[in-house]
Amino acid sequence: MERFVQETIAKGKPYTDPDFPPEQSSLWDPTIDEVDEAQYKSFSWKRASLIYNPCYIFEDGVEPNDINQGALGDCYFLAALSSLAEFEDRVKDMFVTKEINAAGIYMVKMFINGNEQPVIVDDFLPTKKNG
Repeated sequence: MERFVQETIAKGKPYTDPDFPPEQSSLWDPTIDEVDEAQYKSFSWKRASLIYNPCYIFEDGVEPNDINQGALGDCYFLAALSSLAEFEDRVKDMFVTKEINAAGIYMVKMFINGNEQPVIVDDFLPTKKNG
């Protein structure tokens, strides 16, 4: 997996995660989720480099208050990240890709069911439209 990430970075062509594409279906499934559909239609997707200028992976360290809850209903995940941020080195160690790159591809190590798994992500973020 790390080789794929490095090759993609070298090509410089923007990467899009096929398992979590920048579209509504990545945020909710109307067949199982009982949500206000209009809420999710109010999101658009933008690359991090278009939201943050300059864009950093780590700037001024890692702190629990770096986490900001939006409107996606993912507070359970953000709470876990905020707790993890109490240990800056652990957060930094999760990132295999430690530099911003033009392809927008990053590899991180996550623990899934207690097992370390490499995960490849792109830099698309859901944002409020006109925001």
